[in-house]
Amino acid sequence: MIKKRLQKLFIGFLVKHLYKGITSDDVLALQVNPRTLKPMITYQGKSLDPERLMKIKEDAEVFENSFLYKLMDTNTRLASQNKMFPQSNVDNDLLFGKAMLYNLQVQKETLEKIKEFKL
Repeated sequence: MIKKRLQKLFIGFLVKHLYKGITSDDVLALQVNPRTLKPMITYQGKSLDPERLMKIKEDAEVFENSFLYKLMDTNTRLASQNKMFPQSNVDNDLLFGKAMLYNLQVQKETLEKIKEFKL
C-alpha cells in the first residue's frame, strides 16, 4: 500500500518537473491582427505567410487522402476496439480505448480546420 502511494508521488513529481507540456503557441492558431483587423494564422507565435499557409493546406489534403493516413486510422481504430473489448481487463482499458478514438477525432478535426483556412 505504501509502495504504491510512493510510486504515485514519485511519478507525479517527475511529470510535474520534467515533462515539457504543449502550449497554445505550439499549434496553429487563428488570430486577428490588432492593427489591420484582418485574420492571421500563427504558429509558435509567428504569423504564417500565404505561401506557407497554402503549402500546409495542400499537405493536409494530400495527407488526408493518403494510404498511410487511412492505414494509421484503421490500425488505431482496431487497436482501440481490441483494447476496449477482447483485451479489456479493467475499467481503465475501456477509458484508454475511448481516449485513442478521441485522438483520431482531434486529428480529423485539425485536418478539417487547416483545409478551411481562407487566404
